[in-house]
Amino acid sequence: MESERLRSHTVYVQNLNEKVNQTDLKSALYAVFSPVGKVVEILSAKTYKLRGQAWVVFESQDAATRAVNSLNGFPFYDKPLRLSHALHASDTLLHRNGDTVDRPTDARLIRKTESQAKEKAAQRKAEGVESNMAPMTRGAQSNGSRTLHVQGLPATTTDTMLRILFEQFSGFEQASLTQSEVGKACVEFQSVEQASVALNGLQGFRLNPTHTLTLSYVNVND
Repeated sequence: MESERLRSHTVYVQNLNEKVNQTDLKSALYAVFSPVGKVVEILSAKTYKLRGQAWVVFESQDAATRAVNSLNGFPFYDKPLRLSHALHASDTLLHRNGDTVDRPTDARLIRKTESQAKEKAAQRKAEGVESNMAPMTRGAQSNGSRTLHVQGLPATTTDTMLRILFEQFSGFEQASLTQSEVGKACVEFQSVEQASVALNGLQGFRLNPTHTLTLSYVNVND
């Protein structure tokens, strides 16, 4: 059945930090999962039965599989993600393929709370609630280097997690953690311009409440 095949497009996410508001949570989830593949939608709700959980729907089955295999245990707001393939297909994909299925109570509850979450998000935005990006200075001047120095990574970061974070940017070549210093890494791009795009794209990105990325150009004379 088509709906059974589409289930594998959806990743079930558990062990989320329940203190994070829905707007910031979805933004952060998108930032973590979008480098793996095209994200169609992210579902989450902060009701008692559904808190700490989310569903990330990918355009392709391969992307969902990559996410489960590479991001399981990824440190996210001070808690490791627990990922698995969802038991139910996404409504978005079902409708796109002309299929229907009875949704379980939990899934219907997510749909019901989405409109409420959007209203609250608009209210929080109007009140000036901080976004997932910390205050930062854009447009750092390049020194001619195509290699970036990264600081502020959680101690549990792996080379795979680091690569996933940066390979969303064109020209990415390689990334490696600095073995002698916890929370630091070097990321290399094909050109200075491509390195600059990545630096400005992730400068000040808040991975969780205690870890914010700081990027700089590696000294070309080193």
